[in-house]
Parts: sequence; structure tokens; C-alpha cells
Amino acid sequence: MIERTKCLLNTTGIEPLGGELAEILSRSFIIRFDMDEQASDCFLEAKILASIRENRDLIVSALMKRTCQVLAMLRDGAQEKVMRLLHKTLGNHGKRRCNDYLSLMYLMMLAGEPSEVIDRALDDLHAEFLDRIASLNSVSMETARESNPIATVLAALFKAYRHALEADRESTALNVTKTNKAAFLERYQLDFLDEETIEGAWRATFSSP
Repeated sequence: MIERTKCLLNTTGIEPLGGELAEILSRSFIIRFDMDEQASDCFLEAKILASIRENRDLIVSALMKRTCQVLAMLRDGAQEKVMRLLHKTLGNHGKRRCNDYLSLMYLMMLAGEPSEVIDRALDDLHAEFLDRIASLNSVSMETARESNPIATVLAALFKAYRHALEADRESTALNVTKTNKAAFLERYQLDFLDEETIEGAWRATFSSP
């Protein structure tokens, strides 16, 4: 399940909104909230908002304390160290252009931890943080693939071809002048080696939608 935030669009005015989607996704963070990860099977928005208002001062105080600790780490050069660590560990990953932002979020995650834990996390990236980045990259790649017009057309062709084969297998008609497979190949002028391969093209496998 994907829930979209309700917010204003913040842009520098030079974003390639009419260009390649990958350019935009490289700086987009799509967060999926899986139903299996929910701690409760009942979510009452009014009750949650009331609890936030009731504990507003405590929440703001906690944020200020964490921010203070992060500012101290920034002063000591921790962000630059994390950025170098990100580059060393992840290389040219999908969200590389956001390494400065990711490093800041990493420090915010570490804020409040004992000094020995922070020191270890500044030498080796925390496994949980690496999993989060891997998830972000995976979702972005999936979104780009689903939005790619070539991939969309190919997926539709493979799906139609499979449907034609299934219709032939399930047909009980006798003396058929033209099979569904033959009609499909005649219409699209393609040669299929099997259900997952177009002859003369790179091998590509598509799961049925």
C-alpha cells in the first residue's frame, strides 16, 4: 500500500519534469508502508492527532535535543565522514545525488545513542540504514520500470501472447482455420521462441500482471 503525503511541491524551477523519469526518481523518496509492518490493526486518526496535541511539548523537546546532538556532530565533521562512507560502501547507487541528505538523516538516526555506538556507526554504516537505502532504490527502479513506455509495451505483448496460447489450449473447437496464436503473430508480425522470448531480441522475462 502506498500513501501519498499532502504537501506543497518544493522545486528549484530547473527540475526536468518533462524529461526522463529516472532523473526525478534519483531525488525522490518513495516510502511504502506495508500492512504487515503495522503495529496495530486499528488506526483512528482523530485519536492519534489528539495524542500528538497532548504530547506536543514533549515531542518538540525531543526533536530539539536530537537536533542539538546532530549539530554537534556536524561541527566535528561527522557528516563529511558519513558521506565518504556512503560513497565507499554504496558507490554509484540510485540515490547517490542525495548522499548529503542521507548523511544528515543518518546522523539524526544516531542522535541519542551512546558514544561508542556512534563511533562504530561512523566507521561502518548501520545495517538497518543500508536496508532502508536498498529499499528506496528498489522501489525507485520498480517505479521507473513500470513507467517505461518500452517495458510497458513489451509486457503487454507478452501478456497478449500468453493469452493467445491459453485460448488455444482451452479451445474445444474442431477444424479451426486459424489459431489464436497464428492470429496474434499475424497481427503483430513477431516471432516468439517461447512464452518468454522474442526471436531476434535480447532475452527478456516478464511476469504476468
